[in-house]
Amino acid sequence: EEDREYYRFKEGFFPKKEALRQIMNDPAYIGRADIESPKHRAMDTLVSSELDGKKNAGRKMLIFCRYTHQIETYVERYSRYGACGYYGGLSKDSNGYKIDTEGNVLYYKVDEYENFMLDEKGRPIPADKATGRPIRALDYERVLFQNNPDSRILIANYQSGALGVTLTAA
Repeated sequence: EEDREYYRFKEGFFPKKEALRQIMNDPAYIGRADIESPKHRAMDTLVSSELDGKKNAGRKMLIFCRYTHQIETYVERYSRYGACGYYGGLSKDSNGYKIDTEGNVLYYKVDEYENFMLDEKGRPIPADKATGRPIRALDYERVLFQNNPDSRILIANYQSGALGVTLTAA
């Protein structure tokens, strides 16, 4: 009902409301890179209080965001904490499997139980088609976050983070 009065402008109220919400999240959306988002400053304070210092060594954190651009901004902003984006941003084929720059499906070593084998940094070990199996792009980020001690923040959107995955590391 609320949207009907705006129909004559060929745009609804709700798309405008969403655009305004995005602008409020980050002034860079309207070309104001000189102004830092108050939301980002508050998030910086929260992240550093939870992850910096000896008493917080080994802690991990989940951040949920609504917008893809916001996830990408936070991944870049918190790269010093090894931030991973959990939203489908990795290159993948039509089945969701992780691919390389040429579009080839990537394979990773598995053990006798079909679990991915990890290197000393908690990353899946690359393999060929005969000795490995493909991994879904979202699962790759989840495995990396769960097992890599250097990856301390996982930034997800609500759709990906609400799939019923268990992120016990956080």
